[in-house]
Amino acid sequence: MSIFEYNQEEHMRMEREEAYAEGLAEGMEDGKVKGAACKLIFLVRSWIRHGLKEEEIAGLTQEPQKDILRLIRTIKENPKADDEQILQLWGKQA
Repeated sequence: MSIFEYNQEEHMRMEREEAYAEGLAEGMEDGKVKGAACKLIFLVRSWIRHGLKEEEIAGLTQEPQKDILRLIRTIKENPKADDEQILQLWGKQA
């Protein structure tokens, strides 16, 4: 058998490994984005409880003011929702 012969089994194994690595990297990136968003929601919720005004909260973040004001409204309209639920509701309003 020559080293130049096609080995379908080996080729398929390599394809699976590459696809797995790509999926893992995408999943990790998605997790980082979701984690950062949940942290922002947690902070905004905390600032609301401490009585900060909407404009003050918007100024404390590095997000566009309209997005933060929408997040604040979502939190206030759904007081019993957890951070992940708020994230889903906030995302749907975008």
